[in-house]
Amino acid sequence: MEGLSHNQTFQIEDGDLAGIYRVVVNDIAGRLAGVVRLDAHIGSSDNDLETSESAGPTMRRRGLTLTGKLQWFEHSELAELKRLGLLSTIELARENFEDSPTDDAILERRKNMMARFLHFDTLMRTIRETGSIAPLVSDTLREHGGSKSNVYKLWALLCRFGFSADSLRSRMDRCGAPGVHRHCSVGGRQKNGRKTNAERVAIRTGEPIPRPQPGMTEEWRQLILIEDSKIPSPKPQFIKRFDDIMKGFRRYFRDDGNTLTPRPLEMGEYPNQDQVRRVLTVDIPVLERIRQKTTAGHYALHHRPLKNTNWKGVSGPGHTWAIDSTIADMYLRSSINRAWHIGRPIVYVMVDVWSTAVVGFYVCLRGPSWEMAKVAIFNATADSRLFGDLWKFAPVESLYPRPAMPAIILSDRGEYLSYAAKETAFDLIDNLSIAAPYRPDWKGCVEVIHRIEKDHQFWVPGAIDARRKEYELRKFDPRKAIFTIAEYTHYLYNVFRKYNLTADRRHRLDTHMIAEDIPATPAGLWRWGHEIGIGTERKFDREKLIEKLLVPGQATVRRNGIFFNNLAYESELVSTSKWLGEARNVGRWSVDCHHYPGSVSRIWIPDTIKGAGRLELTLSQQTTASADQTFEEVEDARMYQSLKRRDEKHNAMQTRMEVNDENEALVAKARAATAAACKDQMRDKPSQSEARSMETEMAKDEATVSPPLAESQTHQSNHVQIRKAVLAAKQNERRAS
Repeated sequence: MEGLSHNQTFQIEDGDLAGIYRVVVNDIAGRLAGVVRLDAHIGSSDNDLETSESAGPTMRRRGLTLTGKLQWFEHSELAELKRLGLLSTIELARENFEDSPTDDAILERRKNMMARFLHFDTLMRTIRETGSIAPLVSDTLREHGGSKSNVYKLWALLCRFGFSADSLRSRMDRCGAPGVHRHCSVGGRQKNGRKTNAERVAIRTGEPIPRPQPGMTEEWRQLILIEDSKIPSPKPQFIKRFDDIMKGFRRYFRDDGNTLTPRPLEMGEYPNQDQVRRVLTVDIPVLERIRQKTTAGHYALHHRPLKNTNWKGVSGPGHTWAIDSTIADMYLRSSINRAWHIGRPIVYVMVDVWSTAVVGFYVCLRGPSWEMAKVAIFNATADSRLFGDLWKFAPVESLYPRPAMPAIILSDRGEYLSYAAKETAFDLIDNLSIAAPYRPDWKGCVEVIHRIEKDHQFWVPGAIDARRKEYELRKFDPRKAIFTIAEYTHYLYNVFRKYNLTADRRHRLDTHMIAEDIPATPAGLWRWGHEIGIGTERKFDREKLIEKLLVPGQATVRRNGIFFNNLAYESELVSTSKWLGEARNVGRWSVDCHHYPGSVSRIWIPDTIKGAGRLELTLSQQTTASADQTFEEVEDARMYQSLKRRDEKHNAMQTRMEVNDENEALVAKARAATAAACKDQMRDKPSQSEARSMETEMAKDEATVSPPLAESQTHQSNHVQIRKAVLAAKQNERRAS
């Protein structure tokens, strides 16, 4: 029959011939097919268990039925069955298992012994000439020795699993394999293992005693698993766990009137610790045992199987961003006074999920909040010149084209759960998603950036070495801090630029990318994705980004300028408008504004003068802060000033009292001297004009002759005498006239 060949398997589905067969030889000339039936053992009523009328069922499994008897079919008979649809070719899959070194040695011996049966020409010629394999069996025994039953057993393996050397592999994994239950039920298998010393002594004396501890039964095994399932995870220590399981073995109770008291367990009524431990370690899978040792969240974080990549479902660069905040392992100083410590800042990092590139970040002293997260988005989408002007350094671009607004932003619960986040998402973001709490593995791309950031700064003075796990080893000294917020921002900008241009992303390149010689870096993936058209770019006007992403506030229009946070701002358009004049004559008023928290250098207000857009107001040179400071630092300075306010008021009060006391003493002294002078000269007083002229002339004389200070002090009394003489002469002249 055509279509049948050596080693092929087929199935007959009707009649007495129904079964599965393997072709051993196909004699085309004789139009006969020699086959062996493979399923002759199927349908055994004892389920492969040997039975004994006296001892009952045992747990010893019978070996596989030998399938090696040749049966002959005529080609015409097989062809008719195939025409009727009762014969079909099939394939048989063999069970997978692992060989041990012992299995390999046995396989080599079996291959040498069955070499004639594995040789196709020798096997075909012998069967066609004799109609059996008896000559091959005789030759094999004569050359290798052994038993005839062993040769027929190996022949049965070839017929059952196929005519190849792999079919001769032994199944030592079935011989006392670990994990196979050997129940010690009543009337069945006895408990295995070493006998106790008491049993061994009893055997020597000829008086065997029953084993005090029975073997593990199926009933005990199921009860142990049921009671253990009642214990919540994470499971306690084994002793506590064992005691809780033993509660299920107390089946007998004593009636004490209104209460039922459990009867103490007797020896042999319960499994011991070793038996329970074996059930818990053998019958429970290893992953389930790991799950029982910890909480569900910890297992999902550290032990769960990894099914997907974090960029699954992301169409290309710019489509999905992930934002996360962390406390930087760096102590900073104030730009107002470098002697002040301002602690550790909050760093917001924005990462593109598809290319793993850092698209933006923000350093501040507040968080977590959506208000600060929006500023990080603004940094990612704003013009680089504006970013550099705000932080007072010249940025160097690493991503081309510049990032624009994405379609999806993944944020933490702290930033997401706010009305401001929903309002921003409604205007700028198609999909604002929340990452599950305490699941950093779901946003691994941004968590890794935090680690890179901290590992690259441990050598900077004032930094904490995050690579050391023990808190005692994470040496830090805030007094060694050297960076201000602006300088630390510049430092992180360089770290992230180096990461975008140098991080190894070869595992992300497919064969098409490799053929196009794509740089295996985040920046290379970003640029390539946009060049082939899979990138996402959602452009918005600068005024729209300022309105929706920067922090809102209220500025006040006064007669001498526009003030926000008690800082003066100015603009040529505002100074030439009527705003300041109206504020002086009509009164001040408030106007909405937006500011960048990382710099007090500018604010933006609606341009009501032209009627469209926004006005950019710069910090006035006559205000109380400088453009390189942040709003947080300005607030710190004012708070520092307020802390000294009480002492300043106390010092001012003391000064006022001292001056008042001195003035009161001076007034009293002058009053007494004046009263005495008026008493001496009650008559012949010069008029006010005469006295004023005499005082003026005397001042001129003193200016003409101005002796040194020491000499004037020495001759002070002479000067007073001369003054009195001059006044007397003037009075005499007046009387004479």
